[in-house]
Amino acid sequence: MWAMDSFTLQASPVSPGGTQQVDLNILDAPYFKAGQTAYDTGTGFWIGIDGGTPKISFGVSTGNKITWNGTTLAVTGTLTATTGTIGGWTINATSLTDTAGTVGMSSAVTGGNDIRFWAGNATPASAPFKVTEDGAVTCSNITITGGSVDVSTLVGLIGLSNLNVAAQGWSQTCVFSVTDTDTVAWAAGTLTTAAGTAYSIGASNTGNMVAKTYIYLDIAVSTIAYQTTTTASTSVGAGKVLVAVAQNNTTEATFSVLTGQGGQNIDASNIVASSITGNEVAANTITAGNLSVSQLSAITADLGAITAGTITVDTTGYVRSGQTDYNTGTGFFLGRSGGASKFSIGDGGVSSYLTWDGTTLTIGGSAVLGTAPLIKEVIVTGATVTIGTDHIMMLADRLVMDGILIIDGTLALVA
Repeated sequence: MWAMDSFTLQASPVSPGGTQQVDLNILDAPYFKAGQTAYDTGTGFWIGIDGGTPKISFGVSTGNKITWNGTTLAVTGTLTATTGTIGGWTINATSLTDTAGTVGMSSAVTGGNDIRFWAGNATPASAPFKVTEDGAVTCSNITITGGSVDVSTLVGLIGLSNLNVAAQGWSQTCVFSVTDTDTVAWAAGTLTTAAGTAYSIGASNTGNMVAKTYIYLDIAVSTIAYQTTTTASTSVGAGKVLVAVAQNNTTEATFSVLTGQGGQNIDASNIVASSITGNEVAANTITAGNLSVSQLSAITADLGAITAGTITVDTTGYVRSGQTDYNTGTGFFLGRSGGASKFSIGDGGVSSYLTWDGTTLTIGGSAVLGTAPLIKEVIVTGATVTIGTDHIMMLADRLVMDGILIIDGTLALVA
């Protein structure tokens, strides 16, 4: 038996005038090395036992290398392969794909906007999911559980059922009504979203309001009852639908339902002056037990029959038809003119008329007097006055004639 600690293999020259030394140690810590002085030390290779563990290192310890430390095979630097498999993936010249080729990534450069990742089809261009080199993503179905998407990047249609209820259109059938000066109520009904989800809402009310109140649906709180708040920001947000706004008032509460049934109840302070004309009011649509305003300055309308307890005109008011002013034109005038209350009817002082100028009653033209009137003064101008048969005119003051007086009845002068 003989022993040998180590020996040196002399290899063929690898360069003019040089040799390559390979060391082989087969004793306590056997190794086979060239260039590297120990495991993963220097440039070359080392194969052997290090610290009781078999190890291998190839390459430059501070650069590109392959090492096996007894547990892990590590590759540092560039690994080039145009065929083979790795982790169940197939290595191709310009791509890495699964066995079926329906999922993969590509490094091919065609000069166009190449597809870099795809899934769902062996032909990348036909895959339902793909990502091009400019970052454009195409997919047939996606679920986003976090983060956000810039609205400007969204193109095409989004299923309504995928939108939060706050972002959908909606309609509701609860009819709203006023209870008193500080309470608004609503009947039972249904709120339906644009996606078709229906929420059956129970009847309720605002309670006694002390400020503007927002009525809204919050599906995180209840899907069968509207909520109320006096804070506007509380009534909007994810899972919420602002349905109506109500306000307490001195005469009666007001409300405005934003869409669907429910209507509005507003007061005069919410109507812009002179904004409602006949064009905005449909025929036969205004019905009221009373109309209370501080001043109704003018009405131009076909009012039909008017029934009123008292009608009082102001210092410039009048009722007229045909005549444009007191004793002007053909028709009648009843009202204020020239600072006095006056009345005129007839042809405006031409031939047949009756006037009261605030002092004197004047009859122009032919007049037929009724039974037994007592008249203080009669002035007849260019006309005929007839006292008919069985008629009596009792004159208390004077009779001034510049026309014809025909007496078929009785003329009595009363002192």
